[in-house]
Amino acid sequence: MGLIIIFVSYPILLFFGVMTLFSIIEAEPLGGTIFFGIITLVELLLFIYGFEISNINLSPIIKHHPEILELVNNLYDNIIFENDKMIVSELAIAPKSRLITTVNRYEVIAVHVSSSLIMLETESRLAFIKYSGPKDELKKYCPNAKMLKLKNTLASFIPYYIFINK
Repeated sequence: MGLIIIFVSYPILLFFGVMTLFSIIEAEPLGGTIFFGIITLVELLLFIYGFEISNINLSPIIKHHPEILELVNNLYDNIIFENDKMIVSELAIAPKSRLITTVNRYEVIAVHVSSSLIMLETESRLAFIKYSGPKDELKKYCPNAKMLKLKNTLASFIPYYIFINK
């Protein structure tokens, strides 16, 4: 994601930076200079943000939860279960599409289940996994968790995620 932001914002930053310089040099009306300057500043901030999120150690999630790196490193050791959506190892469970949400499977206290999505809740954070397999199977992968069923899909998770700041 960070590399995409960098590659998209760089040419735009270059273009609007040059346009800002030309509008200053050519003494264009102040409105044009301010417009080009604001766009250049926004692109510069996006460019810097792209570098920050492309370095995993600078990620705000990793800064707040440094144990994720160890869990991801151990994720492919001793795989218990794997399908196209998730990986379960001896120590961790994670969605394949977003390994940064890896959680220790023994620390999961609740598994919220809907028809196509599960939410793993630990003491410190939440992890979402698209999952449409048998729900009873999840209990053996998260032995300390309560299984809770939800009627709706994503709409049920969003308010919960917003109001419980882990």
